[in-house]
Order: sequence, then structure tokens, then C-alpha cells
Amino acid sequence: MKKLTALVLTFAMVLGLAACGGGNGAPTSTPGPGNSTGGDKTYSLKVAGIDGSITLFPVYVAQEKGWFDEASLDIERLGFTNGPVTMEAIDTWDISVTGVGGVLSGLISYDAVLLGTVGTDDGTQYLFVRPDSKVAAAGKGHNSINQEIIGDAESWKGMSVNSTYGTVLHYLLLKTLSGFGLTIDDVVVNWMDMPTANASFLAGEGDATCVSGEVSFKQDKDEFVVASTGPLADLGLQTNFVANPTAIKNSETREAMKVFLQVFFRATDWITANPEEATDYMIKWCEYAGNTIDEEVAALYCTVDPYYTLEDNYNALHEEAHDGGDYCRIQEQILGVLNFFIETESYQAGDDELFLKEGHLDTSLIDELYGASK
Repeated sequence: MKKLTALVLTFAMVLGLAACGGGNGAPTSTPGPGNSTGGDKTYSLKVAGIDGSITLFPVYVAQEKGWFDEASLDIERLGFTNGPVTMEAIDTWDISVTGVGGVLSGLISYDAVLLGTVGTDDGTQYLFVRPDSKVAAAGKGHNSINQEIIGDAESWKGMSVNSTYGTVLHYLLLKTLSGFGLTIDDVVVNWMDMPTANASFLAGEGDATCVSGEVSFKQDKDEFVVASTGPLADLGLQTNFVANPTAIKNSETREAMKVFLQVFFRATDWITANPEEATDYMIKWCEYAGNTIDEEVAALYCTVDPYYTLEDNYNALHEEAHDGGDYCRIQEQILGVLNFFIETESYQAGDDELFLKEGHLDTSLIDELYGASK
């Protein structure tokens, strides 16, 4: 087991609500519709993700609209608190929608299989500091990544920061610090799950906090200063489809995955084309996950990280890497994050080879769906 996985196990002991989501660390299982009326054969599939997240939202919408039922697919939805924790429970699900933390943990430590991309994943990543902090007083203009990022090297040194290990928030913190010429060792990090990091910050713990999801836009953040965000720090993150390696080898489960992806893209296309109605669903989705949001926040949350279409996926899976590597564009983008983690010793040398190991990418499901759509 890699160092990251071991550390995540330690930090995952303190569990709370997921980004705009609920749960106590254990998965929440939600049955989908009953037997379908749309075909002679009914498939079943266990789908994992974070309750209340943008990534799992299309599954919720499709369930509410009965689209899985129409497609002869029974869905069991499993909710977790973050990607690495989801991968720890890989034996309990067939397919997952997850962020970079889950993708890296899954492929490197559990031989999970990357299938494609759900959408972008940096629009809701925020790093807040207190208005009376040295960082806020230092102002803008001192960060090499983006001059809009708040603070300077001296003001960030020794800062107490609430963050979640091995996730996009960890990456946001690392990237932000690197723009000041600093490393993780220059600050004091309180490792905890995101909802706890947020709640602790609001209660007075920590000089700064990294948060994601709808909590980044809630009114309780109005009094704090936005020091950095995913777009400002140029994270370039994605969320992805990842398969359990055993499940995808089963012909019937593989077919269920293909049906799932087809319905998932139907749902994301609908969300993109119907933002007002999608906003109503988002409010209910967040309420289900234990958070109350208003219409303005829900509308923003629905649109801040665009979903990839089936065609986007096909093109990205078959686009050559821009750096000349023998891998596709999707792998290249994730590998960029991994290399940064390796440089900052959050992962170790050789993990890039494990990530690119033969069998860790399967384009066939997207290829078949895309071919059938033409």
C-alpha cells in the first residue's frame, strides 16, 4: 500500500459530510428504480460517488427521471466522503465517478480502470483566509502562478491551514504555495475531511481552509478573503469514470456499465441544456445530502464545472498527449497532477509507472457508445 493510502486511512477516521454531502464515512446506499419496462433484460450496477457532488448529480437526476428504468438498468447508488475513501471500498461497487484523488488512489493502489472523463473539477475549489491575517494584509501581486492570488511567501510561512489529504484540495494548497516558492513544510496543515475543515474554520480553528462544492459559495464565507481558487492556481482538474477491475471483466457487468454511461451522458446533456430545471434538482440533491442552498448557489453549482459530452470523451481518449508521451490527453492531464504530487513527496517515484500500467485505461466502452451514435 502506498504512503498516500496509509495516510488517508489515518485522516479518514475523522469523517463528516462530503462536499454539499452527507455521510459518516460509511457509504450510503440508495436503491434505484425497480425493474425496467424498457427491455427484455434488466441489468444491475453499483455506482459510487460523493453524495451532493456535481459529479454524482447526473446519476441522481437520471434516477429521479426514471431514465435508468427506461434503459433496463437497476442502480444502487453508494455515497462516500471523498475519492480515496471510495477507493478503499472498491470491492463494494462496480463503477465510480470520482476526482483526481480517487483516480490516483484507485489506479495506483487498487488496479482500477480509467474509462473516461465526467467534467472539469476546479471551479468550486477555494482557499479562504481570515481578513485580519498577515496573508490578507500582504495583498496581491506576489504569486508566480497568478498575480491575483493573495499573500506573499513571508505571510504564508507558519500559517495553520485546514485541508484534506490526497484530494483536489491538497493539490490546490500545494500549487498555491509553490507560486510563493514554498512547500507544504512551510505551513502547519490540519488534515481533516472537507466538511470538518469548513466547520472547524467557521468555529475559529485554522488561519485558512480549503473547501469545495457548494460550501465555497455559501454566505458564511462572505466575511473571509478568497486567497486562491482552482482556476487561479491553474489546477486543470477533471473528474472521471473509474471501474472496478474485476467488475469490468464480467461481460454482463460490462454491458451494464455501457448502459450506465449512455444514460449518464443523457443526464449531463439535459442538465447543460436545462439549467433552470436542473437548479431545482440541485437544491433537492443537496437537501438529500444534508445541505440547504438557495437558488442562486444551486444555479452556480450546476454550471461552474461543465460536463464532458460523449464526443468530448472520445476525442480526449484518442488525442495524443501534448508532451509527446505515449498516452492520451486525459492520462496526460492526470499525470501532470501526479507528477506534482511526486515532486512534493505526497506520492513516490514510480507511482507514475503504476498509473500508466497496461490495463489501467479502457476506451472500449466510450468507443462503442460513440460508434453507435454515428
